[in-house]
Amino acid sequence: MEEIIPSSRIEQYNLFNIESPLFAALTIEAALSRRYQIPGLDGLLAQCGLSMLHCLKPEDHARILSRVKRGEWLLVTSRPFQPLSGIPMCTVADPAGPRSLLGFFSSEQELRMIKKGPGKWRTISIDLEGARSIVAFLANRITSMGDEGRPFLTEGKDYANTMRTVTQQWVPLEQHDQSFAPRLIVRSYGEIRKIKQVYVEGEDHWQVVGKSWHWRPVVADTVYEYKDGLF
Repeated sequence: MEEIIPSSRIEQYNLFNIESPLFAALTIEAALSRRYQIPGLDGLLAQCGLSMLHCLKPEDHARILSRVKRGEWLLVTSRPFQPLSGIPMCTVADPAGPRSLLGFFSSEQELRMIKKGPGKWRTISIDLEGARSIVAFLANRITSMGDEGRPFLTEGKDYANTMRTVTQQWVPLEQHDQSFAPRLIVRSYGEIRKIKQVYVEGEDHWQVVGKSWHWRPVVADTVYEYKDGLF
């Protein structure tokens, strides 16, 4: 399932199913280059004054993709490579639209008021390591040329060995998880940790074939750190 939507419709979808602007742009660029349709693409083209029959020039592609990279148009997919669930959101009104892809989940003022205590790690950003990932993309592109008729970036192996850094922050517990407090480690609120991940094919017992493409090490958006060392 894939669909391109204007950012004004973001609240109708789960953030786990919305691709990051960077990878959305890569997918849409592939669609434009190979001239295959994705639901909603016509709306994006129309806003740029173009159509699938009249968007062949490099400058046309650049104009279309700039709207995607700015987050004005979003790619909804059942298997996002870098979902927006790991990118902070805020709900304040913004001149560019009803929702803005800016801000943090936790109030900085709140974190300054409470110095230390039991809490949890919460993902505040996910950053692709551009230089290393570009090298991996180029190598994967050469390999994929042997798959005749298959568009690039349509299978997990096309993203093999790309790298990203997950940044998590220690934040206070919320009302629903206060019962965990006695078992949790105490840290300074606002403390940051960074986790490097690589996209690989690894064991996945939920899959029939026993394997799937995913980020390693696996990191949840919210992580509890217990005194006995179990997360």
